[in-house]
Amino acid sequence: MASDAAAAAAAAAASTDPAFSKYEKMSQGELGKAPPPSAQFFVHEKIHGANLTVICTADGVRFAKRTGLIKATGEAFFDYQTVASWLRPRATALFETVKRAFEAAGGAAPLQVDIVGELYGGAWPGPASSHAAPVQSKPLVFYSPAIEFAAFDLAVTPAAGSARKYVDWPVASVLLERHRIPTAPCFGLAPVGKALAWPLPFDSAV
Repeated sequence: MASDAAAAAAAAAASTDPAFSKYEKMSQGELGKAPPPSAQFFVHEKIHGANLTVICTADGVRFAKRTGLIKATGEAFFDYQTVASWLRPRATALFETVKRAFEAAGGAAPLQVDIVGELYGGAWPGPASSHAAPVQSKPLVFYSPAIEFAAFDLAVTPAAGSARKYVDWPVASVLLERHRIPTAPCFGLAPVGKALAWPLPFDSAV
């Protein structure tokens, strides 16, 4: 009986889980179908960390790593809870802003908003970190003794069964900044050829 109750509880919890979509991974210089030379791309710094997505729905906020939802309890995932505590209320407010915008335009509230970013830090050559291990150690990058988060994409899923749509960066960056969610450094807008040939290496802007 106890096992049946546990299974029922797990099934009930799973039924309320938001949809998870793995963030598309692009190899360096690989664009699939080639865009026209005049196509413009925003160039961001790739922070060396772990992918973290903040999933916002009417039921609340959940967090996901690259491969799936992070368990609500019992899964540390690089001490992500240290950023979850301040990300959760800010992400909730952002979801409400997007919801009001959809409704003001005469549409239904969106099903889900995903804030895609990078979890990083946890190591510094001077001050000791309170975290068990840095987010990334091969190679070790000294970003911060604290665990940090920076967003680099924002996506909206309008309704069940529909594909999520990425928000243009000028709009996404304003929404993220308005709700005090840090973003990965953006170096500017450039034609695809110049974006792919961006000078490397460079000093981190993080």
